[in-house]
Amino acid sequence: MTRVHTPQSLRWGRGRRGFSLVEVLLAVFILGIGVISIAAIFPAGISLQRQSNDDTLGPVVASNALGILRSRVTQEDFGAFSDFNPNVAPYALETPLSNNQPVLTIQGDWPWMRPGVIFDDSSTPAIDEGAIDIFSHEATRKGFGIPGATALQTATEMPNGWPGNQPQKSLYGIPYNPTRYYVARPSDAVFTQDSWQRAFPEPRVIITQRERYWPMIANAITATTERPQYVWDCMFRRFQGRVQVAVFVYRVNTEGSSKLYSLAPANPLNSAAGAPLDPARPPMPVFYLPPVAGPSIWKAQTPPTDPSIIPGTTPGSALDLTKPAFQWQLPGQWMLDQNAVIHRVLAGRRNTTDGPVRLARPVPVQALSSVMGYRASTPAGDADTLSRAIWQAWFVPARDNNGVALTPVYILVEDL
Repeated sequence: MTRVHTPQSLRWGRGRRGFSLVEVLLAVFILGIGVISIAAIFPAGISLQRQSNDDTLGPVVASNALGILRSRVTQEDFGAFSDFNPNVAPYALETPLSNNQPVLTIQGDWPWMRPGVIFDDSSTPAIDEGAIDIFSHEATRKGFGIPGATALQTATEMPNGWPGNQPQKSLYGIPYNPTRYYVARPSDAVFTQDSWQRAFPEPRVIITQRERYWPMIANAITATTERPQYVWDCMFRRFQGRVQVAVFVYRVNTEGSSKLYSLAPANPLNSAAGAPLDPARPPMPVFYLPPVAGPSIWKAQTPPTDPSIIPGTTPGSALDLTKPAFQWQLPGQWMLDQNAVIHRVLAGRRNTTDGPVRLARPVPVQALSSVMGYRASTPAGDADTLSRAIWQAWFVPARDNNGVALTPVYILVEDL
């Protein structure tokens, strides 16, 4: 009998078998967990990279904005309300404390004021609406009924003019220096509103929407394909005789939009208690007053158990992020208060189960002083809370009035 010799390699081949279905599924499951874990890192990495870019570029954009502003206006361009009518109390924004008594400043100073806005400037392309008009030149002419300006859609801090008595009712925005722009009219024998307006023409200082883009887009652009990465807006105040400027930098998301980003008028339908949105007033940054009824949600605790926590923002408290009045509570929000103190929300709220809101730093105690702002009367018990409280604030909303998503990036406050 002949024995057939089978090579060892063939014997091994007949003894080997493939992976079973269970083994394959188990391997795929393990591989899937690894792939998902790795994929989950990418969104977090993108978010961190974006945050890093914001932290790096925010101050750069603000510094660039400050340079543009300083090239257009100087300290000498600004005036005081007393330059126009020294017999009327200084202009003041209202506070909800003490039944909405206005907070005043020393004569010659004025609180934070936003520049005027031109929403449909005929001198600029339709894709570049939303120019800021620092001294509300066009709103002033619209207020006086001057032809050509009456058809413009504008916004200003004082749509009804100041101080409201004739013929000195000539201010519709930030005070300018009348002596610098005075034009003698010797033929005007009778002092009238018209002669006042022609004798003290306010300067026309316009900064277009595209000039507030970063990177800045050339004025010659006619297409709508380019989008800004960052945009800035500003406010001004006069403090101890010096004019200060606050620059708000924010990132915009214009994906899916058919036009370049531009400011849109405020929408009253988005109003909330304590923060009405008036289309006649500038929409950016949002000006917020805490509610009048009950204790102010931004009034400090006495004694403060933790001055970095905002009272009234505990889980279950009111929160409607469709209203700009509540959007200061979002994580990472930047705010500017009436004393030029910049606040950053360290722990915010995205739903009613979150809370309380915690700031990166406690609200500092400010000594009660007419220089910092005062009221005609201070009710008993309010003095301490007034010295450690945010009773006026400005911030960038989560969305503008066109529905474009905005992300606050940085706030800069410096002398002009």
